Amino acid sequence: MQLTHKIFFLAILPIVFALPQKKNNLQVHNFSGTAPISVSGIFTLGLSDYSNGKIGFGAIGMIEYFIPAKSRTIFGLRFLFGGQTVNGEDQFKEAPEFITDMYILGGGLTVGYSFQNEFFPYVYAGVSNLWFSPKDQNGKRLTNNSLGAYSRSTIAYDAEVGSRIALQENLSMFFGIGAHFVQTDNFDDISAGNSNDFYYSGRIGVSLSLFGDKDSDGDGIWDSDDACPSNPEDYDGFQDEDGCPDYDNDKDKVLDEIDKCPNDPEDRDGFQDDDGCPDLDNDGDGIPDTKDKCPDQPENFNGFEDEDGCPDILDNTKRLLDNDNDGILNYLDKCPDQAETFNGFQDEDGCPDSIAVGDTVSVKEITLEGNNLFGWRSSEIKPTAYEELDKTAEFLMNDPFIKWAVEGYTDNNGIPDSLKALSLERAKSVVRYLINTGLPSFMFRVYGKGGESPITDNNTLEGRLKNNRIVIRRLD
Repeated sequence: MQLTHKIFFLAILPIVFALPQKKNNLQVHNFSGTAPISVSGIFTLGLSDYSNGKIGFGAIGMIEYFIPAKSRTIFGLRFLFGGQTVNGEDQFKEAPEFITDMYILGGGLTVGYSFQNEFFPYVYAGVSNLWFSPKDQNGKRLTNNSLGAYSRSTIAYDAEVGSRIALQENLSMFFGIGAHFVQTDNFDDISAGNSNDFYYSGRIGVSLSLFGDKDSDGDGIWDSDDACPSNPEDYDGFQDEDGCPDYDNDKDKVLDEIDKCPNDPEDRDGFQDDDGCPDLDNDGDGIPDTKDKCPDQPENFNGFEDEDGCPDILDNTKRLLDNDNDGILNYLDKCPDQAETFNGFQDEDGCPDSIAVGDTVSVKEITLEGNNLFGWRSSEIKPTAYEELDKTAEFLMNDPFIKWAVEGYTDNNGIPDSLKALSLERAKSVVRYLINTGLPSFMFRVYGKGGESPITDNNTLEGRLKNNRIVIRRLD
């Protein structure tokens, strides 16, 4: 029996030490800060002075509380109560079979871990008080029990390993196996040998979790503190505490993943505007572009008008002038005396302009062609689509309190489940882009429709391209 105890503890020891070592501060355990109430059925197998243990049964109720923690590993307290039996048989004993009724009241500590917020293994260690009464198969008290030869109350040291499985938001099931070190040798009404009685238990039950905050997007920030509870924080070192992903930290319309200077906005001066870095001195002549009349032509510093930033060896200096200082030289500037507005609309012509904004009240639906937004079977937005999405964002910003459904559609050429997943990821990409322009996340609901509801025939390439689309539909 002592060897059995050692094997059990050696089995759970690696789990006890491994769980805290896998702490990840970017994911919150679903049971953190909750108080689960549980009921379970239990079976027992005793090891006593009887040669054969038999299966006994019972029921246990539990109340637990898990201490709030922003990690996958959590610690909790458990209080338990219930009743069960421990049984055994031995044909050479005066009573060939015993059935010990017991009532339990106990508690202890639990350590839990989270795998993908669906599977929650745990270990438990505690102590319980037992009230027991050994009887024969007819329900009659055994000899020493009826004579009061020993105390029918004792304690047991309990150890358990098990796991919970999430069923619904606050509902889970659990199972566990336990070892119970009873501090008496009278469970079977016989005190013989040098060791106490012992029993194993197995249980399966359900839990209803009360209280507790949620972390819907799994980014480690509680929903109550998360400005974007449905969109996980990207933890890029920029405003990581708000819970919102920052796909373009510096708001220069160059996504951080390709932005060489993600925290310094591109200056959109027509010089290397796609790298995301502000070019304060395009030609590298030491004269800032704001003072350089020829920002793309380095000054030759020959003692003649060296402060203007223009090389003075060129015959036609008029080609280097920029009257309106918008970074577009006069000979390329259609409006040389009016500065370009650089709003993403025809910024190369040098003329100020504005994007026409529609009437959000009358517009019920906006359709964006998927071929213009994404590559084939990709959910990554093309850089060439930024202008169209920026115009869409400016249109929606006219009334940020209108709710919109963003629906992704594909053609029907492929596995339906894969197409539906692709359409959902495309819709999410569009919503992330719109949120990153400054629109609030509560404006949008995201849906992946897959190949359903085609607007034209899927039998032609042209038809399939049209069916790959994003529809932004007004909800109210």
